[in-house]
Amino acid sequence: MNIVDPILYQCRVNPLVTAICMPGANVASINYATLERSIHSAARFALKTGLAPGQTAALFIVDTVLHAAVAFALMRLGIATVSLTRPHVPKGIGVDAILTDRPT
Repeated sequence: MNIVDPILYQCRVNPLVTAICMPGANVASINYATLERSIHSAARFALKTGLAPGQTAALFIVDTVLHAAVAFALMRLGIATVSLTRPHVPKGIGVDAILTDRPT
């Protein structure tokens, strides 16, 4: 079992319960059903773009809800994630892809 399995379990058991709440964000909250769809959608997209288990992806995603969904999707696939607060990967960390919601 990985860290995402209990989250996906909650998605099936409590689909209409709030999963993530971020007051003041563009999307203030999402329920577990939406989170589950987002995780599976992001996982499919990651695989289509060529990411594979064992690789590392850096995430520079400012939208907190989207960041969480993408991170969960990659973790579910066995892809290591590095969360960035600015669009620069720290020296010494090798990444196979940088995923962002910004044009930078």
